[in-house]
Amino acid sequence: MSDGSTLSEPKRPALDLPTAADQPQRRRLAGLFSMVVTLALLAMIVDQFRHMKLAAIAAMVPVSAGFWIAFAAYYLVQPLSELVIYR
Repeated sequence: MSDGSTLSEPKRPALDLPTAADQPQRRRLAGLFSMVVTLALLAMIVDQFRHMKLAAIAAMVPVSAGFWIAFAAYYLVQPLSELVIYR
């Protein structure tokens, strides 16, 4: 077309992207959701422990020294590795 007109691109639908004004509300909702899930989980744990005797709960705790050594080593691997890395 030599008359100077160009083909127009097809129109795309406008995206409804969240704005900065939407962010505080989303954060509030995310925090509320997180709190509700945490409270529900704690309520289920309390309900399960309520039906158990204290002796049964104490019997579940391992008494082997090997377990506690492995547990402590596993627990301390990440902080100690970060200490070495960032030193």
